[in-house]
Amino acid sequence: MFGLVNSLAEQGLLSDEEEAFRRENNAWYEANFTDPTTVDPDVHRRDVNPMAAA
Repeated sequence: MFGLVNSLAEQGLLSDEEEAFRRENNAWYEANFTDPTTVDPDVHRRDVNPMAAA
């Protein structure tokens, strides 16, 4: 879900309201949950953890 929304944002395909919603919610998640890559930078490397999903 985050990947899809962030990809749409990078392509400029979100309305101003959608972009504000995305930024607000991304900030909330960053403040309330640990980013796994800050604990283990290799967690999403396919050659290290081929089945990793977030």
